[in-house]
Amino acid sequence: MNIEQVLNYLEKLTVQKNSKYLDSCQMIILKELWHDERQTYLDIAIKYDYTEAYLKEVGAGLWSELSKLIGQKVSKKTFKVAIERCWYQQNLATEKVSLNSVNFSFIGRDVEIEELNKIVFQGSKFILIQGKGGVGKTTLGYNYFKKYNFDVLQLRLGKEIQNISTVESVVEEWLQREFNEQPARDFHINLERLRRKLQEKHRKIGIFINSLETALDKNGKLIEERRHYLQLLEILSDPDVNSVTLITSREPLYEPSVAVYRYRLKGLDEDAWRQFFGWRNINSNSPLISEMWRAYGGNAKAMQILSGAIITDFYGDIDTYWHETKKSGDLLLERELKDLVASQFERLKKNNLPAYNLLCRLGCYRYKNIPSIPIEGLLCLLWDVPDSLRIRLIRDLKDLSLIEFHKGKYWLHSIIMLEAKQRLKSTSE
Repeated sequence: MNIEQVLNYLEKLTVQKNSKYLDSCQMIILKELWHDERQTYLDIAIKYDYTEAYLKEVGAGLWSELSKLIGQKVSKKTFKVAIERCWYQQNLATEKVSLNSVNFSFIGRDVEIEELNKIVFQGSKFILIQGKGGVGKTTLGYNYFKKYNFDVLQLRLGKEIQNISTVESVVEEWLQREFNEQPARDFHINLERLRRKLQEKHRKIGIFINSLETALDKNGKLIEERRHYLQLLEILSDPDVNSVTLITSREPLYEPSVAVYRYRLKGLDEDAWRQFFGWRNINSNSPLISEMWRAYGGNAKAMQILSGAIITDFYGDIDTYWHETKKSGDLLLERELKDLVASQFERLKKNNLPAYNLLCRLGCYRYKNIPSIPIEGLLCLLWDVPDSLRIRLIRDLKDLSLIEFHKGKYWLHSIIMLEAKQRLKSTSE
């Protein structure tokens, strides 16, 4: 908040509650202490030709009045923080009322929505929305179905094997609940009934499968515990059905019998970040948003996490927040961001240790001095991997969107680089 915002805000409060305005001496005290809270009443008295005793008396009355206005006790030392907190809380409440029709979690994806619709119009029935964690895959899928008025059937595979529903029970439930049809005892008969239902043209059916990567092995195939779902996926990808299936995944699906269209989702553009910050009463014109947007690759989840931290911990002061973050040297200070990135590394470590080692070793390069490296720079880090597997491992990192690449040049995004470097330092390498 600047001093003009402070005075305007307090003027409105005093007029609404007391039907009077701040006097000139009160405004002088507020202005001077807002700019430099270390000033004493004597400093201000000398500057404006008042007596120190008089300003102390006016100040005591001012803090008493402000305490009543904002509903909490304030003093010369605490008034600034108290006013900022009250102002932001009021603005957030106003924001919720005036913008309750705005979907804060979904902005800047009009182009992607239209691209998905074009893909469907061209005949694709089974689309895999692939991208990094937090990029907005799930939100895009939900909002596509919502915009085009689909009746949505959801399939949750579950992260824990013991929580996985059998494909037989899923198909039976869909037949009963969604199509009012009594299922047969034979699974294959039920699959054919489902196929016929999905071929009907009087309903727009959307199938939504979220976080498929939990069901995939390192080769992009369904793991053994989930192999029984393959027959259902084959039905959903049948070109003769009229349903549309959207799947979200950080990893690609490679099942030869499933006709899948891979749609890669990238981060939001800078304008979307500025729009989102503006909606949250954060200075959307700050030039530092460009730095933040580049640092986090336009990640939608990062945008939400950062805006929350700026509001909660810095009362909307985006410039101070970013300066403090850069000063710390850790772009993953926010726990949620750290967990988001760490989860991708941990899954890679579990499923593909050689690719994980390569990713960590790539943290050794100083990308500020060397913006990108040729493929030879990656191959030399695979000294402990047979020659026949090296290109495959590089391809694995590309498939998982964990390494950036363009025309034979490779580099790590700043967030991935930070995590890779930290993990590399913890090893003997």
